[in-house]
Amino acid sequence: MAKENERDKQTIRFLKWIEDYPGWWHIICTPDCENINIQTMQDILKKLAKESMYEIMLVFLMVHRKDNYMENLTEAMFIQMLIAQWEDGHKEDIIEELIHHFD
Repeated sequence: MAKENERDKQTIRFLKWIEDYPGWWHIICTPDCENINIQTMQDILKKLAKESMYEIMLVFLMVHRKDNYMENLTEAMFIQMLIAQWEDGHKEDIIEELIHHFD
């Protein structure tokens, strides 16, 4: 019962966010949206992060994953994360994961 109440609270919070930011919600859910640019994407991500709406951040990133700037971002972030993990001594883990993805 407690889990259900918590989920209900999260749902209501989410719906209120949509009500407060209908324009951003439209952009989040619309692939190839002509109203989006890098600054808008950054603003939306900052707002979502500030409000701890991480699931919506992931939805946003997935919906727009084919946008040119997202491909550049993904490539840059991958390299940065790879370097950080390698420097932290996770070379074998990285190699294992890379090989595993070809199974």
